[in-house]
Amino acid sequence: MNADTDLLNNTFKVADDIISRTNQDGTCVLMRMDDSTVFFKIDGVAAEVWQELSKGQSASQIVDQLSQKHGVEKDQLENDARGFIQEVLDKSFIVKS
Repeated sequence: MNADTDLLNNTFKVADDIISRTNQDGTCVLMRMDDSTVFFKIDGVAAEVWQELSKGQSASQIVDQLSQKHGVEKDQLENDARGFIQEVLDKSFIVKS
């Protein structure tokens, strides 16, 4: 199993110092609870991935769900989800559970 496959088979939790808010239009705002003023706004499929990750679903479950929901090729969604998950993992917004 390579690192990419392993990433998709993990479940994650939102880091303790991160708050997020989902707006009515489906966008999510993520912010670290420290002295920084940096926040991230995500939308589209990334926002959907974030919402499901925060519920404790594995990345592979999320990919399956969203692939069916949006009628998107699973391979493309896996690549996109993997990239987004790696980015928020690198920024310590999520941790493996």
